Amino acid sequence: MSRLSEQPAPNFHPRHFRTARAQSFIELALVLPVLFIILLGVVEVAIFIGRYLDALELTRIAARFASKEERFTNSYYSEIKKIFEPPDVGLNEFLSLNPATDDVIISYFMIYKEGSNTRYLMYPNPSGWALSNHDHPDHDRDNIYHDNWKRNCQGEEVRTEPYFTIDRVRQTVETDSSQYNRGFVAVEIYYCHQQALGIPIISQFIPNPIQIHAYTILSFPPLQESEFRTPIPTDGP
Repeated sequence: MSRLSEQPAPNFHPRHFRTARAQSFIELALVLPVLFIILLGVVEVAIFIGRYLDALELTRIAARFASKEERFTNSYYSEIKKIFEPPDVGLNEFLSLNPATDDVIISYFMIYKEGSNTRYLMYPNPSGWALSNHDHPDHDRDNIYHDNWKRNCQGEEVRTEPYFTIDRVRQTVETDSSQYNRGFVAVEIYYCHQQALGIPIISQFIPNPIQIHAYTILSFPPLQESEFRTPIPTDGP
């Protein structure tokens, strides 16, 4: 029987081991900050999505409340506005609305047939009822009328009309004739979301604060064409 040749044991020099370990630490030091930033970014996005869903839920509640009203009163908009107030007054638990930047728009639409023509009406026309135009305790016009919805969170004017307009409603209705002779109420919210973590590298690519726009439009059966001929209360000019 042949003798098995003996293989020499691998020669692990302590210096080689220290070099490999040092290289691993360098690689970890390079990768760890990237992974940490990605993790913080995921957390920031999750918080943003949560705030968007909060804003969307508020518009749904406000639209449902508005659509169940059988008639307009002088306190109509004030009652809807309370929904966006903190819990001690309203139903807003998570969003702190800033009167200098945020806004809520409430608009009503009526579509009806008049002979062979279809008429589209909006009230208040042309840009709905804006919370920023009625939320200041002072009655000085310079202080009351902000039209915050026209601007982004950096104060730049980026739009001249709200999302729901007669043209947008017309585009929706023209594809569904069953929508004729019906009323609608639309509620929009423009909310400036401040980044929770405020990571500088993220703020270089994403504005801080960033504007959240959520909306809901629901059928409003009590609304008839005669309502538009009798002005709906606006809680002020």
